[in-house]
Amino acid sequence: MKQQPSVLLALGSYQHGTHRGVARFARENGWHLVAEMAYGGVIPQGWEGDGVLTALTERDELTDFVMQIGAPTVDLNMVRADLPLPRVVGDHEAIGRLAAMHFIERGFEHFAWYAVHENRTALERRTGFLKTLNDEGLNLAQCTNLIWAEGRQHGTLVADRDWTERRDWLVNAIRKLPKPLAVFAYNDYQASHIINACLHAGLSIPEEVAVVGVDNDELVCDCVAVPLSSVKHDLETRGYLGAKLLAERMQFPGAPIPDPLRVEPSGVVTRKSSDILALPDPQVAKALRFIWDHFHRSLSISEIVTATDVSRRTLEKAFSTHLKRSILDEIQRVRLQRVKELLAHSGFSMRQIAEQAGFASPQYLHQVFRQHTGMTPGEYREKHKS
Repeated sequence: MKQQPSVLLALGSYQHGTHRGVARFARENGWHLVAEMAYGGVIPQGWEGDGVLTALTERDELTDFVMQIGAPTVDLNMVRADLPLPRVVGDHEAIGRLAAMHFIERGFEHFAWYAVHENRTALERRTGFLKTLNDEGLNLAQCTNLIWAEGRQHGTLVADRDWTERRDWLVNAIRKLPKPLAVFAYNDYQASHIINACLHAGLSIPEEVAVVGVDNDELVCDCVAVPLSSVKHDLETRGYLGAKLLAERMQFPGAPIPDPLRVEPSGVVTRKSSDILALPDPQVAKALRFIWDHFHRSLSISEIVTATDVSRRTLEKAFSTHLKRSILDEIQRVRLQRVKELLAHSGFSMRQIAEQAGFASPQYLHQVFRQHTGMTPGEYREKHKS
């Protein structure tokens, strides 16, 4: 009888989605999954088995343990990219791009990036965020880096374990920045630091400070005082594909190490923390809100103009000034965004998707989609389906 493979799940920082993805593969393939680190974080010194799935951080003790085991190993992080390990990781620059576009589409002009400290993953997310701001014509001087590990009080480095000091440091930093402010945080837990600081400072969310995190961890996003918007980093798929790669490595341990496999994010889940239009022109804000609420049906420019208090010519000029796109461009953008979400996360037919996204027919949807993305809806679904 073939022995069950024994696999260790050794995550430097625990993530529910990652565990679910690995567990799903383990069930499907008869693995014995050792996941005690998920509950106590204690490294199981002396463990012996067939393979290791890890997510290495700056924790040297875990890195030394994993590297000394000698079993086939797959890393789910980029923090220790210097080590010769096969990897399945998030597309962190794409995560940063999504966050930036989420804020830009809402008209923000002042931004901040927040991380407790900057590792390789954080740097990639910040790079994607800043590059998108730059590509969209925004002045990068309008984005402030808030790195807690670099924060200093009284001339000494602040200890990152002190919750109160960190909150007060953030309060002082955020109060000095121009409003309305859009803050992109390294992950959902760190985004909750921003929410705590704003509440303590008496700053309203999202009217004065809008916040977006990463991972879409519902245990965090839905349980803070202001529900948190988050980039949906597909941790479950990352965990599943990491386990699949480990199975291949256990079968062929001497195979060359492939380039890291990147798992793309699947959009921004909008909650109250960023559900606002931070535009200096209230008429453009009214028009955008009307478009976002009604894009799924037949929609005319005259209807949109009626929802505001200005003429069509004035509104079109305001769109060009504040958003750098036309009213029709915005309708098309919102509809295509909805199409992408449905292609990636539903089994709906093209007719159903066309109806839900406001396209007159599947044929017209196919034409517009290919024109804007360079691929057919079917090709996009195959590439992005979860």
